[in-house]
Amino acid sequence: MVKKEIVISNSEQETFFLGKAFAKSIQLGDNIGFYGDLGAGKTIFIKGICKHFEVDDEVTSPTFNFLNIYEGRNIIDKLDIYHIDLYRIKNRAEAFDIGFFEWLNLTNAIKLIEWADRIENLDSINFEIKIKYDLTEENKREIEIIRKD
Repeated sequence: MVKKEIVISNSEQETFFLGKAFAKSIQLGDNIGFYGDLGAGKTIFIKGICKHFEVDDEVTSPTFNFLNIYEGRNIIDKLDIYHIDLYRIKNRAEAFDIGFFEWLNLTNAIKLIEWADRIENLDSINFEIKIKYDLTEENKREIEIIRKD
């Protein structure tokens, strides 16, 4: 079953707090795909998720090294958050070469995948976060959250 919710953010701060609130829905092992143009707010939303999990490191998009691993915490344990950026990936073979599919199958980590649409037929995504913005309204974002069960 697919559940869909659309929320509107009017600022970076709101996008951050929406990410933080959304993080309560995430379970260990989940793969969350992020979709949106450059500057849409994907990394801001991810910063909110990381704040919920008490990540102390600076959260930045790993565009050039493909992966940042953050140590976070939930109520009982430490957990790893894999922040993956596929912007420079051209196909499944390149994704395979960097270890993407190994990361995707980890059950002891949360995986946040920017530019998930770079890989066609990626069926192991638990949530899709689609962020759209209108150039006429600089700070307004439409954030569509899709849960795939």
